[in-house]
Amino acid sequence: MIYGFARYYDRTQHFYRTITAGNWASIAPTLLFLPVLYSMSMGWHSWEEVHPVTIVFSIYTYALAGFILTFALKIPWEMAGFLAICGMAINETGFDVLYWLAS
Repeated sequence: MIYGFARYYDRTQHFYRTITAGNWASIAPTLLFLPVLYSMSMGWHSWEEVHPVTIVFSIYTYALAGFILTFALKIPWEMAGFLAICGMAINETGFDVLYWLAS
């Protein structure tokens, strides 16, 4: 999706920087999610207890994605926010498909 956007708006010269920055920036949210998911897998906390925390971490992750898209692709923040929301929609749809296949 990002490549298609970059190509359409003639930002392909910034595409590799965007992907590299996004990959490096994904370390922080991963480190935030790991203790929460580990505590849930060990049975220390239930899903109802960790769900609000995962929502906050998810919002942080998408805000970080919008920030990276803004400065790496050199686009307005409104467009970067739209792309981050599109990424969220794709992610949630993927989860829905996986849950449907697993049931």
